[in-house]
Amino acid sequence: MKNTRLLTGLAITTIIVFILAFALANRKGPTVIDNKTAFSPPKKIETIVVKEGECLSVIAHQRDVSWKYLAQLNGMENPSFVRAGQLLKVPAE
Repeated sequence: MKNTRLLTGLAITTIIVFILAFALANRKGPTVIDNKTAFSPPKKIETIVVKEGECLSVIAHQRDVSWKYLAQLNGMENPSFVRAGQLLKVPAE
């Protein structure tokens, strides 16, 4: 009887894992903005200094814009290399 309960619990757990895996595999990801999307700079721009440990995605999240938008606004070819002390243009709040 103990083995039966163990096998039943294992079977239920396996089914739940498969259902979750299927649901995650079939969900739609976020919409990606491609290079064909028109870029419109903000009406007001301010300049900030990048602090130690910050990256473009963190700064973008704080300003409620995408990192791609900030990269375009700053003319960055490789947005992965943001360094402390760098000046960045951002939309004014």
